[in-house]
Amino acid sequence: MQRPFPAGTAMSKLCIKAYALADYDESSYIGQIYLSINPSSFDISYKVKSTEELSTAASSADGKAEAAKEAVGNSPEYMIPEIKFSNILVDATGAYHQGSQQDKVLLQNKDNKPSVAPYIKALKALIYDYHDWANGPAYLKLEWGEILPSNDSRQDASAHTFNCIISSMDINYSLFSFEGLPIRAELSLSFWG
Repeated sequence: MQRPFPAGTAMSKLCIKAYALADYDESSYIGQIYLSINPSSFDISYKVKSTEELSTAASSADGKAEAAKEAVGNSPEYMIPEIKFSNILVDATGAYHQGSQQDKVLLQNKDNKPSVAPYIKALKALIYDYHDWANGPAYLKLEWGEILPSNDSRQDASAHTFNCIISSMDINYSLFSFEGLPIRAELSLSFWG
């Protein structure tokens, strides 16, 4: 039987990096977060939009769509890929190995009790919350595996990074402790670039 990963190979977790500007330069780097458990489902939608739709989107989003189009890099302006990760498990029960010490800290509340609330709060603050300096949510760079479509003209296609902004974040809290703390949640995240 062939192993899904060669012996001694560490599993790569999806990394989401946030930037203040659409240039994705290190000088505008804000921070990053890793998914505690990789998604079990991944969808890519390639959408073609008319220039009229793009103009409407740009004017209604205070230029955010225009900046996102600039961040796309080598893709034509009317082709906007959307990526959706479903069934992303966030678990503070201890049933799953969390890896780094930072992962463990983000899965505890201020009283050191297991809770997914701090992790989800940190994720939401980084990728979804409105930032005055960005006139919206932060610009994001996804890094993971070999399946992400690279849309950064400054890197070769083998880089497997996807420059984007968040389009939706759905949270389903599915398990609670006796104290009522959320100890398991399932996320769905959608991004367009």
